Amino acid sequence: MYRYKIMIIDDQIEKRIDNLSDFFTNVPLDINKRLSEEQREAYKRQIGLEYEVIYPLGHEILDEYVKANTADAYFLDVYLENEEDPENNVGWNLGKALSAIYTHNPKAPIFMYSTDWRDRDVLKKVTDEFRQCFPGKTASYFYDLNNIVAIVEGFREAARASQIEKISRERKFIKNMIVKAYGKTEKEPFSRDKDVAILHISDIQYGDRNTTEYNMNLWAEVARVCKELTREKRISGIDLLAITGDISMHGKSEEMKMAVDDLEEDLFKKLWADEFESKKYQERILLVPGNHDYDLNFCTADYLVSENGPNKGDRTIDFEKAGNSLLDGNRKKINNYHTMGLTAYKDFAYRITGNPVYYQKKYLNYVENRYTSWNMRFICLNTCGGICAEKTNGISIDQEEVREIINGNYDDKCYTIVLSHHSPLFENELKDEEKERFHVSCTSIINSCRVNVWLGGHRHIQKDEAKLTTAKKVEVYDASTVSLKEHWASDPDYKVQTVDGKTVKSRRGFQIIILKNDQMGSYEPSLIKYVFDEDGVAKKVRG
Repeated sequence: MYRYKIMIIDDQIEKRIDNLSDFFTNVPLDINKRLSEEQREAYKRQIGLEYEVIYPLGHEILDEYVKANTADAYFLDVYLENEEDPENNVGWNLGKALSAIYTHNPKAPIFMYSTDWRDRDVLKKVTDEFRQCFPGKTASYFYDLNNIVAIVEGFREAARASQIEKISRERKFIKNMIVKAYGKTEKEPFSRDKDVAILHISDIQYGDRNTTEYNMNLWAEVARVCKELTREKRISGIDLLAITGDISMHGKSEEMKMAVDDLEEDLFKKLWADEFESKKYQERILLVPGNHDYDLNFCTADYLVSENGPNKGDRTIDFEKAGNSLLDGNRKKINNYHTMGLTAYKDFAYRITGNPVYYQKKYLNYVENRYTSWNMRFICLNTCGGICAEKTNGISIDQEEVREIINGNYDDKCYTIVLSHHSPLFENELKDEEKERFHVSCTSIINSCRVNVWLGGHRHIQKDEAKLTTAKKVEVYDASTVSLKEHWASDPDYKVQTVDGKTVKSRRGFQIIILKNDQMGSYEPSLIKYVFDEDGVAKKVRG
């Protein structure tokens, strides 16, 4: 897990650092000789969080120190310049500290502490300084320094569960303030060891008649498998759901509504019953569009020409002229209509995630940093940007947004997962021109963003693949389709799977990626794959 950095700014830091440091770190456990190694590790697991503590030693370097050492949060003593005793703390000033934070790290939460909040002058000083130096912001919490010391002294004993609970509760509270300030998730992985389980589905294609009619018990079966894995302690629950495109068949709003209704009631409610009414489960969902999620009526409209009638206010469309424009070899494409082809998809994505990014990003290529508190980030790509009336299955990624992703400032140690409809394994099925362009985009993202895992769909097959050959080792997992074609049980092209000694013909299925926390800031991935047999029962074929 990511280790948050706390900067303490205190005019008496050398006298107080031991207590303040012990409040954030597990040093008391490490040096307590009465505890066995097993007890120390058990206490650390119970506490969960430990912070990195940094602090400037002089007011002269305060601004430079804040600038050079980015912190996740700040703990400030309410220090006042002492005119009667200038040698005590002259130069230390709360306003200077707030101004430095405002200049260099304005999002960070600020916690204040004092030995006596009953002193009205102290409260007034804090209020006035925030109003003057940090407009629109106030302290996230006001700590009593004496209370911090009391908690730390009890923690040092480390002999009573109540003290461990106190220190754990305070650290979790501080973490929650931090993640709220930066727009990150407040959730923790279900696993005590911080392993992460991702349910990966793709190519649902609501609106295809056969798929829609056959999906009645599909999600109940997926949920059953997830609960079974939880009972077997293979996972502790589904932490995240990744959907890699083709939610609909034709990109229509009625198809997307069908998907929302089914998924919410038959899958989300079963996976996250405790979070369903509050909709807190929404931030567990990540998705990207597929080629079927474009409404081709909008894409066709890129080429249509229609003009107002001859009379003032006449909005009549000349359909003959509009149709003839499609035959005009010199016609000019209008990209606005093309981007509108994802309108229904964007509404769907916002409905099930509550994430405004689907309205903010024109081509839907972005980095999702909500999970960096798990030491994990996601790169969400729209690989279907080349779709138009002449090319309904085009593959390309908007280069401007790709450059923005590649040029981002990333933590090298953060575990990186890419989601896209077309994965790099699809590359061999492309024409030479498309292949080269797609390869450059993929390898640039992999190398620049240090990608660890790539999740894709589109290929509709259950097939084990070799690792992607790039300068960096990347695991690529393509999910098979959840859609159904009417000839699926008799088509010889469908992959033959052997399950419990029996032959199952199916391309339909889903998978679960388990990311095992190696306790060193990274993960080891493994895969469990399932197919649906002719009766719609999920059968494990890998893992």
